[in-house]
Amino acid sequence: MEEIKKKYNEIASKKGLPSWDELDKEYELGYMSPLSEISFPLRFIRRRINDRFAWAANFFQGLLHPNSSSLISMQESKYFTAEDRNKISSLLREFMQIERLALTLDIDHNDENTINWIKDSHKKWMLHKKDLSFFAEKMRAGWTEETKSSGGAYFG
Repeated sequence: MEEIKKKYNEIASKKGLPSWDELDKEYELGYMSPLSEISFPLRFIRRRINDRFAWAANFFQGLLHPNSSSLISMQESKYFTAEDRNKISSLLREFMQIERLALTLDIDHNDENTINWIKDSHKKWMLHKKDLSFFAEKMRAGWTEETKSSGGAYFG
């Protein structure tokens, strides 16, 4: 782990990237233990950051287009206003642009483009975390309100 951290921090200091520790805190770079030797630290970090965007895009997709065979999806979709759905749609579009750019970088392996992607995507993730929290809290609150109003009964 220390070797990849060292390699990345060398690049980060030259290119103005966020520190390893900052990224590790946000994207759990060290989730694999022990981490085998990684030859391409920028690719590794890009993929870990992209995991979050892909997860969030799937989360948003489920809110906009709930699975009709899932009680949970159908119930949670009721918790959002038209304004919420517009915001979710906008975030989904932005996150998919980021995710698809990462896909092209996986094919091209251009370090300079990857550096720019890491900088831009990290800024956007930090900016939109509050939106994710807002929608997650709205879902939690929806279940709390539903439980109070239904007395815990089945409400399908």
